[in-house]
Amino acid sequence: MLEKFSTISIMDGMAISHDSKINMLEGRIWTKLILFAFPIILSSFLQQLFNSADIAVVGHFAGSTSLAAVGSTGSIISLFINIFVGFSVGANVLIARCIGEGNEERVKRAIPTAYSIGIIGGFILIALGWFVAVLLLEMINTPQEVLPLSTLYLRIYFFGMPFSMVYNFSSAILRSNGDTKRPLYALFAAGVLNVILNLIFVIVFKMGVAGVALATVLSNSVSAFIVTLFLVNEKGMMHLDLRNLRIYKEEFSYIVKIGFPAGLQGAIFSFANTSIQSGINSFGTQAIAGSAASSNFSVLSFYMVSGFNQATMTFTSQNFGARKYDRVKRVYADALLLAMLFTATLSGIFWIFRYPLLSLFTSDREVMEYAIIKMMFMEVPHWMIASYEISGSSLRGIGKSMLPTALMIIGTCIFRVCWVVFVLPLHHTLYMLYVIYPLSWIVTAALVIPALALEMKKVLV
Repeated sequence: MLEKFSTISIMDGMAISHDSKINMLEGRIWTKLILFAFPIILSSFLQQLFNSADIAVVGHFAGSTSLAAVGSTGSIISLFINIFVGFSVGANVLIARCIGEGNEERVKRAIPTAYSIGIIGGFILIALGWFVAVLLLEMINTPQEVLPLSTLYLRIYFFGMPFSMVYNFSSAILRSNGDTKRPLYALFAAGVLNVILNLIFVIVFKMGVAGVALATVLSNSVSAFIVTLFLVNEKGMMHLDLRNLRIYKEEFSYIVKIGFPAGLQGAIFSFANTSIQSGINSFGTQAIAGSAASSNFSVLSFYMVSGFNQATMTFTSQNFGARKYDRVKRVYADALLLAMLFTATLSGIFWIFRYPLLSLFTSDREVMEYAIIKMMFMEVPHWMIASYEISGSSLRGIGKSMLPTALMIIGTCIFRVCWVVFVLPLHHTLYMLYVIYPLSWIVTAALVIPALALEMKKVLV
C-alpha cells in the first residue's frame, strides 16, 4: 500500500500529484523543504486571520467581557470542526490516488461524494452548535457574566458551518490535483472581507460578539462560493456538476476509512485543550481574555511547525517508497532543524515585541499581563513541539500511522487532562496550569523520538 502511494503527498487535506514541480527524490533537501512548507504556512496564517480579526476588533471596541466570550469558544469550535475536517483528508487522499492511477470514472464519483459530505457535515454542526453550545460552555466553567455572549457567538458562528465545510472539502478536491494557489486566493479574499465586516458590524453598528460572528459567517460563504465556482468551471474529470450531487457508497466508505481516524485525533487534541480552557475559565474573565489574546501567537508559531511537519511526511513517504533510506534519515534531520529554527525565530519575535503585539488585541493592562503569563510558557519554548511533530511525521512517512497517534494522545492529551483534574487543584495558579504545555511536550517527545529510532532501525536497512 505504501509503495502504491509513494508519489502522492498527503498533507492535512492537501496532496500533490505526480505533476509536482518539486523533485523530492533528488537534490538538496533543506531548500526544497522550505519551498514546500512555506505555502502551507502562509495558507494557515490566512486561516488564522479570521479568528485574530474577531479577537482584535472585539477586544478594542467591545471590551474585555466580549473578548473573553469569543476566546472561550475556540476549543469547542475546534472540537467539532476537527471531526469533519478529517473527512476532507480522506477525500483528498482518495481523489489524489485516483488521479495518479488515471481512474477518471472514480474521480467523477469521488468529487460529488466529497462535496456532499461537506454540506451534510456543515448542517450537522449547526445542530450541534445550537443544542450543545450552552451545555459545553457550562461544562468548561465559563463565567456567568461571559456565558450569554459566548452562547450567542457560538450559535451564530455555527450557522456558517456549511460554508466552512464546503470550503474545506472543495479545497481538498482542488489540492488533490496539485492546485494549491486558488484555495489560497479564495481564503485571502474572505480574510480581507472578514476584517472589513468586523469593523463595520462592531464599530458602526455596535453589534459586539454577534457582529464578529456574523462577519465570519459571511466571509466563509464567500470563500465557499469562490472554490465552488472553481470546481464548477473545471473541465474533464475535475468538473463538479451541482445538479448531480450524491454520495457513492464505495467512495464514501473509503473517505470514512481514511478520514475518521484523522478527525478523531484532531477531536481528541481539542478535547484536551478544552480541559485546559476549563482551568483557564476558573480564573475569571480577565484571564480568559488574556488567554484569547496570547493564543493568536501560539497558533501562528504552531503553524510554522505544521508546515514542516507536513513537508516531512511527504518527503519521507516518497523517498521511503523509492528505497532511498539514507535520504529518509536526512529528511528527518533537516526538517527537524529547520522547524526548530524557524519556530524559535518567530516565537522569539513574538516574545520580544509582546507588548506592542498584544496591544493589537487589547488595551486592558490586566488582560495583557495575563496574556504574557501564557506566552512565557508557550512562546519561549514553542520550538520544542517540533521534536515530536517532525518525529511523528517521519513515522507516518514510513507507514507507521497509528503509533505516533497513540503516543501523542498519551503525551499531549491524557497527560494534560490528568494534570488539570488532579494536579491543578493542589496549587491553583495560572503558572501551575500553563506549565503543563512544556511538560507535555517533553513527555510526548520522550515517547515519540525513541519509537522513531526503533522503527527506523527495523525498516531502513
